[in-house]
Amino acid sequence: MSDSEKTKDQIIAELRQQLEDQNHRLSLQVAVQRVHVEAATMRQSGDLGKVMLALWNGLVESGLRFERGSLNIVDLEAGTWQCYLMAPLPEELVEAYRSTPYFYQADVASGIHLMRSELLPLEFSQEYGHANPYMEPSFWVAPENFPAQLEQMWGGPVPDSQQLVGRHGMDVPFSHGGIWCAAMEGESFDQDDMEIALQFSDAVDLGYTRFLDLQAAEERNRQLLIERAAESLRAEAMAMHQTSDIALLMAALCRNLETVGLAFDTCLISLTDEELDVLRLYAAMESDYEALIQSGFPIERILQKDLADDMQLVVTDVPLPFARENGYAMSGFEPRIIVQPDSFRDEMKAIWSWPGAPEGLAGSYGLNVPFDYGGIYICGLRGTVYTDPDLKLVEQFAEAVSLGYTRYFDIRTAEEAQRKLIADLEEELQTAHDMQMNLMPERPPEIPGLDIAGRCLTANHVGGDFFQFFPHNGKLAITLADVTGHAMEAAIPAVLFSGILDNQMESGASLEQLFSRLNRSMHRNLDSRTFVCFAAAELDLASRAVRLANGGCPYPYHYRSATNDIVELQVEAYPLGVQPNTQYAAIDVQLSPGDRLVFCSDGIIEAADADEELFGFERTGAAIQQGCRQSLSATALLERIFAEVKKFTGDAPQGDDQTVVVLEVGE
Repeated sequence: MSDSEKTKDQIIAELRQQLEDQNHRLSLQVAVQRVHVEAATMRQSGDLGKVMLALWNGLVESGLRFERGSLNIVDLEAGTWQCYLMAPLPEELVEAYRSTPYFYQADVASGIHLMRSELLPLEFSQEYGHANPYMEPSFWVAPENFPAQLEQMWGGPVPDSQQLVGRHGMDVPFSHGGIWCAAMEGESFDQDDMEIALQFSDAVDLGYTRFLDLQAAEERNRQLLIERAAESLRAEAMAMHQTSDIALLMAALCRNLETVGLAFDTCLISLTDEELDVLRLYAAMESDYEALIQSGFPIERILQKDLADDMQLVVTDVPLPFARENGYAMSGFEPRIIVQPDSFRDEMKAIWSWPGAPEGLAGSYGLNVPFDYGGIYICGLRGTVYTDPDLKLVEQFAEAVSLGYTRYFDIRTAEEAQRKLIADLEEELQTAHDMQMNLMPERPPEIPGLDIAGRCLTANHVGGDFFQFFPHNGKLAITLADVTGHAMEAAIPAVLFSGILDNQMESGASLEQLFSRLNRSMHRNLDSRTFVCFAAAELDLASRAVRLANGGCPYPYHYRSATNDIVELQVEAYPLGVQPNTQYAAIDVQLSPGDRLVFCSDGIIEAADADEELFGFERTGAAIQQGCRQSLSATALLERIFAEVKKFTGDAPQGDDQTVVVLEVGE
């Protein structure tokens, strides 16, 4: 029909069709260009998912109706074939595949996930006609054995595979493999669909070529990173000087595993001890410390709290016969990837004496790598799957750890000799500690109308703090002493001072006289580097009046019940023994019902946290005032003060003796 014979409607319809065809070609060109751009701008091999998503969207925008699609990749040099599949998966399948090696990238688009099949021989694709560079573009219909093919590709039965039998599809080759598409159920592809898919093959080829280049560069960088990490671990192993340095080695192992990107929940170094016939297991477990304790884990097996972020270092011994029978990482075994059996949780409970060992351990992956004196075991829970490259990585680390163990074993032998010497010294120190404790009363005096408590918490076995009560002739003297120095250097002068004080208290001298006599005596008997901080209060039991003198101790605190406030009783002078002629003054304080006097040694005020911040006078006063306002007893108030100090210092070591004495006046 000539143009002159066409009706107006026919001409409009033809023009409309031409416009639609032109728009379709333009949309196709734009979609193909988008895949080109995505491929050209790849920055890492993981961006392959973006290229595949662009391909997926481009095919859809170009009018191709399909249910799922994949890139089938051929490595001619290695003789292998592998499938990268993009498919909408129901949530139950996502969870089933997430803990397998096939789950490559989640949610490349909403509900669309990228999977990677087993690495199969090239003959697999040739036998079953899957897309590869040697094929012509072709259509296919899934045969009866299609579920078996999928099972071989994905390492097990695929839940919906039977529904795919008889499904139509097409294969479009490119230089590294092919594009594979499965049509919607009940539909098939035609030549126009094939032409659409062919338009994308060059763009996909560019993307995969760049993927290979990036993957090779990443592997080179990864190997360099692994070598540096292994060298760091080797240096840490060679630097071991004492048994406790195993904690540093474990921390270095955790740190370097994270550096190279190997996910793990527990890493373990096992060391063989033939003499004791045990395999000693040092494990860094990923767990909050409090949660681990609450699960029933034995606290005595925790070697170091918070070795790294939420990592607790724990230790136990396993009999060597048991370890050999159960294939623990140790000399004589081959490196291997393991999948934990159903009995693994029971085994964990037994070897760690851990009733609350977590559920879900069966089926978890592990890396078991021996070395000359033991081995390394890496456990991956929560869906972590290990592969051969991971095993090779840990083998490099095991070689580094092995170098340090010979040195460690020699050090342990020397430490055992030291341990015996220390045990003997500990016994002597315990005797000295008992002597120091005997300087203080076992219980406070029981006096009607008074509530009295005192406690000394030594920083070492022995120290220089002590307190004492002296009731005499209707009065009660309360004394607190703190000899400079620590441990034995302070304990011996403390015993000397206690004897002199006891003798002087029998004289009935005033506080001023008492301090002067004690000062001269200490100046004569102590060396120039040693002196005694000393505070004393003398309470008249009838009038509740107190006389107070102080030589170098922190100011005592006076809580006034009537006003609910607290003041520091500021009276001071040089510590005893500094200068022979120091004059000591006393002040008078009237106590009322509900009032309290609190004496603290400098070990309370100067208690430091991990950042070396001091507990200080203000916190001490606040703790006392809060306890007094709550009407705590003398003992409860004392315990509150110690608890607040401990809460502040946390795990920081106690640097000095801590002593508190509390006096409360009743009605």
